[in-house]
Amino acid sequence: MRWTLFIICFLICVGGFAQNEAELINRSHAFHKALVAKSADLSSFLDARLSYGHSGGWLENKQEMLEHISNGTMVYHEFPEDSIVADMQHEIGYVRFVTTLKASMRGQQAILRLKVLEVWRKEDNNWVLYARQAVRAL
Repeated sequence: MRWTLFIICFLICVGGFAQNEAELINRSHAFHKALVAKSADLSSFLDARLSYGHSGGWLENKQEMLEHISNGTMVYHEFPEDSIVADMQHEIGYVRFVTTLKASMRGQQAILRLKVLEVWRKEDNNWVLYARQAVRAL
């Protein structure tokens, strides 16, 4: 009887982790869709202490990122994710993926093959992006 109870508890815990990881991946995907759409609620995805790193070494904080999106300095046209994985521990999680990003910076269009790492933090029962870094994929 003890082993049956142990196995049931173990399966519930494993299922809970998989559900949380799927929730985190869905949140990341929704963020990318909001970037492309220049959504008014983009700020709700971002931690106040955000560090948003681009593949060219350019870093933005939350205010700068939102300003660059709203004034058209940075425009995301397509943001597909490939090979997306997530992991989490307590209130911190990460999402890794590869993307072939279509974007414009200061009017210059580009297609970039990137590897991206996003670090998310759970705040008030909601995932917010705390840090992001992209590097060019070979």
